[in-house]
Amino acid sequence: LWSHFAASFYHPGPVPASWKPENEDIMWHEAIYGASPARYCAPCANYVPMRARHCYKCGTCLSRRDHHCIWINNCVGLRNHRAFILMMVYMGVGGCYAWIMFIIRFIEPFLRMKVSAEAVVLIFLLGLLSLIPVYFLQQLMPFHVKQLLLNCTAVELQYKDSAIVAAKMNKMEWHYPFDIGVVENVKSIFGEHFYLWMFPFRNSVGDGLRYPLNPNFSPDSTLVNKEL
Repeated sequence: LWSHFAASFYHPGPVPASWKPENEDIMWHEAIYGASPARYCAPCANYVPMRARHCYKCGTCLSRRDHHCIWINNCVGLRNHRAFILMMVYMGVGGCYAWIMFIIRFIEPFLRMKVSAEAVVLIFLLGLLSLIPVYFLQQLMPFHVKQLLLNCTAVELQYKDSAIVAAKMNKMEWHYPFDIGVVENVKSIFGEHFYLWMFPFRNSVGDGLRYPLNPNFSPDSTLVNKEL
């Protein structure tokens, strides 16, 4: 419940209304996106830093926006991504525990030969309900774990895969600019102190305006992705 409320009520990550790109921002923006010096959000009437995107449901631009989740009625962004992932982990653990208890409670009465038809129906329905979160999380968790380990948002992952395919077709070497290693990628969401990773605290890593870059990423690469 703590993780769910944290993911729901933490602000995903505001973009300062007064932010304007500096020379360094312009240089890296051109290198990474291969586009104009900076993106401009018309609805917010403000410049947009790297990895930020506008959410039309929230009505604002958000730092490192991943997606808008209907289950928390909030966007998943830089500041609440940690709580969102922990919410899925704990829901999965809780669902598996409920399913195991269902199996035990469902089999035990038959072994004792003391069970009513009403009890069988009730236990069976409760078991099915416990499978619902497990089923959906089984579909979602691999995708979100991949994002976490690669330091990608949902949109970035899609275009990253496209860029890799294009690089192979053109016999070029291309490195995803925000992949700074598995450990550092996880720390960028969960923080430096691993003993606190199990708690859905608000992510305070970074300012949401600039991000560490992959040392192997070459600004001179001709293979750039305007959608990252």
